Amino acid sequence: MAHISADVLSRLKGLLPSVLATSRDNRPYTTFISWLILKDSSTVRFALSRDSYSAENLRNNPYASVEIFGDGVAMRYLRSCKCAKRRD
Repeated sequence: MAHISADVLSRLKGLLPSVLATSRDNRPYTTFISWLILKDSSTVRFALSRDSYSAENLRNNPYASVEIFGDGVAMRYLRSCKCAKRRD
């Protein structure tokens, strides 16, 4: 399991600009994410519209990469994703 160091966590606070990469039909698909937070050293949370291409891609293939940008930090986080909460 990947962990984000305490030093990096301290510099990545609040909502962070990010780019999410998923795949569709074995082709990459990227989208800008405006709502992303680091919950702890091993949990990244972000919001997607239920009907977005990215959400559909993650339902079909849970593996994704997220590029996160913060105060003096740019990092990639590669993990399997799961839906934490759905709002109807």
